Amino acid sequence: MRKLDYFWKTNKDWYHRKENGVCVINEDAPLDAQKSYQHYLEQCKEAQKRIDSGESVD
Repeated sequence: MRKLDYFWKTNKDWYHRKENGVCVINEDAPLDAQKSYQHYLEQCKEAQKRIDSGESVD
């Protein structure tokens, strides 16, 4: 299993959950946390591409 960037989730003041349970970064989160969240989203998108093409995400 690949290691995802979860730095943005280390402080509960930096993110919130939407009604559907998905965590999203707060606009007032520090820049490092916002960059971490963007990196996390990119990692998730790449992992999904690999899954869709039948590749492993390891």
